Amino acid sequence: TARDTRAEDLADLVASAARPGLKDRIHAYRAS
Repeated sequence: TARDTRAEDLADLVASAARPGLKDRIHAYRAS
């Protein structure tokens, strides 16, 4: 549902805030 999607988006934001640079590491891993 839309509510679940928002909850997942919020969880992603929290994870990003808790682990800065995670997306950069993922992009670097995918690019290698």
